[in-house]
Amino acid sequence: MGGQVVDSVFLDMMECSLGTTTTALYTTLMTTLHSHHLDEEYLKDHLIGITTDGASVMTGVNNGVVTQLKRDYPRVKAIHCVAHKLDLAVKDALKAVTSTNHFEIFITKLYTFYHQSYKNQRELEIAAASVQETLRKITPIFTIRWVASSFRAVKAVWHDFAALSQQFHDESANQSRSSKDRAKYLGLLKHIQTTRFVTVLANMKDVLRELSDLSLDLQRRDMSAPEAHAAVHSKVAYLQALCNLDKPGRSLETAQNQMENKTFKHVQLSENAAKIHRQQFLQAVVDNLKGRFPDDDLVQMLQPLESTNWPEEDHKILYGDQEMVKIAKLLSLPVKKAVEEFRTWKRTATAKGQTLKRILCAANTYNCSSAECERGFSAANSTVTPMRSRLSAKSLASLLFIDLNGPPAASLKPQNYVKSWVLQGHHLSGAAKPGPSPLPANQDHYEQYGIKFQTFVKKLTFI
Repeated sequence: MGGQVVDSVFLDMMECSLGTTTTALYTTLMTTLHSHHLDEEYLKDHLIGITTDGASVMTGVNNGVVTQLKRDYPRVKAIHCVAHKLDLAVKDALKAVTSTNHFEIFITKLYTFYHQSYKNQRELEIAAASVQETLRKITPIFTIRWVASSFRAVKAVWHDFAALSQQFHDESANQSRSSKDRAKYLGLLKHIQTTRFVTVLANMKDVLRELSDLSLDLQRRDMSAPEAHAAVHSKVAYLQALCNLDKPGRSLETAQNQMENKTFKHVQLSENAAKIHRQQFLQAVVDNLKGRFPDDDLVQMLQPLESTNWPEEDHKILYGDQEMVKIAKLLSLPVKKAVEEFRTWKRTATAKGQTLKRILCAANTYNCSSAECERGFSAANSTVTPMRSRLSAKSLASLLFIDLNGPPAASLKPQNYVKSWVLQGHHLSGAAKPGPSPLPANQDHYEQYGIKFQTFVKKLTFI
């Protein structure tokens, strides 16, 4: 907004040694902030918002962490992560439509079938080779991960359809298997080789593609709260149009064209008379998105700060004055100055004035999603490997601080550090004996190891 840039910084990661109650979590949070010299006076002047995943321990009305934080710091605004709300809206829609529940259960069954058995996975690879297809990994669907992960799972089943059919067909006729196993494969084969399954798969792929794109967009670092809600409402309008016009999406249209000959990906299909509630699912998604994304007071207050929301010239000068008064009072800034500088911005298209710049900076500081924290969790999972599983919370936090806040590894210039290390009398890794060097730590010693030093530096530079 207004050209103001805000950086996200990883501060610390603390172990909840006091427990996971609201009081324990709040105490741990405040202790961590104070340990980094963010005292009460500083927090009262600068702490303006908190973004959470919506867990009850965080957002509980009576004694949640957010409630306690707002009690001690009244200007704090609580934000429910938009990416989490999107995921919850999709899951609510799935619960509302029974046919999609059956689809979710079947995809989960497929994932378990291959994830827990290397033999099954290997047989699928052989089947894929026989139909000249490359496999995509089938992952869990509608789990704790966000919508983009579920889209990848559905996309994998769509891509692997011919290979799955081939394997189920071959194994259902494999006499070396028990009758129970053959019956299981035959049941899987009959389930996927129906027009109903392919139609539901295609429809789910179309819907999840749109929601996956939206989820990834909401995770952008520069995504503002008004921009996030505008993106959601735009997607709602698109899905509502698909529902009202009963128009097929891209994948459903492809599937329908192929199923005119009762085939899909060259696999013969059988008719299934069961009703497909496509419009019901689309409407459920739309209704739940509308219910999860109302225009709350923070969004309404920040909307005038997005120049794309400004009306035509005749109404522009009056637009947003009330919202500027509210946000100036919230941030304890001079109200009159804020309104005047905002009007000047609308008239000249240039954001000037310290008060307006502080408001714009604060507006960009409100994080509409917790994606940055999720990236931190991913970095933690990459850091704590089986070989480093005993890292303490303090050591892990230090490594994450460097990883998330430090410059990229490509910018490291190791020559001076390696030279200093060698001149202190240390041996290089290719030295005959480990330990301190018997030679004096001088330039002659460095020159003796000059060739090895240069080789070491080249290797380190390109790691």
